[in-house]
Amino acid sequence: MANRVKLCLCCLLLPLVVQHGGQVLSPLPVRVLPYDQCERPMGSRMVHFVRHGQAEHNVALAQGGSGPQHVDSRLTKCGEEQAEGIARTLEKDAEWPDIVLTSPLRRCLRTALLAFRPKIGCVLALEELRELVSASAHNSRRPIEELKAEFPQVDFSRISTSHDGIWHQDMVRESR
Repeated sequence: MANRVKLCLCCLLLPLVVQHGGQVLSPLPVRVLPYDQCERPMGSRMVHFVRHGQAEHNVALAQGGSGPQHVDSRLTKCGEEQAEGIARTLEKDAEWPDIVLTSPLRRCLRTALLAFRPKIGCVLALEELRELVSASAHNSRRPIEELKAEFPQVDFSRISTSHDGIWHQDMVRESR
C-alpha cells in the first residue's frame, strides 16, 4: 500500500474562484499521492505545485546577501534550465494543465512560461500567490506596466494596483 499523506482541507482551499473558458474552476479537496499511484475519480483535477527556478537573489543569498539590485530578480541560466526540465518531464504526461496560476514576481512568471507555456492557453498572475513577504528587496515586485511589457502572454487582470501595495522596506518577516 502506498504512503498516503492527508492534508487539512483548510490548507488547500484558496479564497478565490477562477473562471476559464466559461467554466468555473473552484478549489476542491485534494488527496496527495505519488503521481504514478494516483487513482483520481472522474471529474477531479490534477494540481501541479511548482517553486520558481533558481533566481539571481538565491545565488546572492548563498554568497552572503542580496540587496536593492535584486528587486524582483530574474531567473539565472540554471533557473531557466530547471523550468525547462519541468516542461520535459510534463512532455511524458498526457494531461497538461488547463490554466496556470502564478505569482506576479518575475522569477515565478518566467518559470511558469518555460515550464507550462508550450501547451496551455492561460497563464494568470495573482497577487495572492506571492512568496512570504518580507523586507528583502527580492520579495518586492515591479510595476504591472513593466511586467505586462516583459510578459505579454500573462493575464494580469486580477491585479488591481500597478505598484506593489504589499511590500515595503520596513516589513518584518513573520516567524515560521
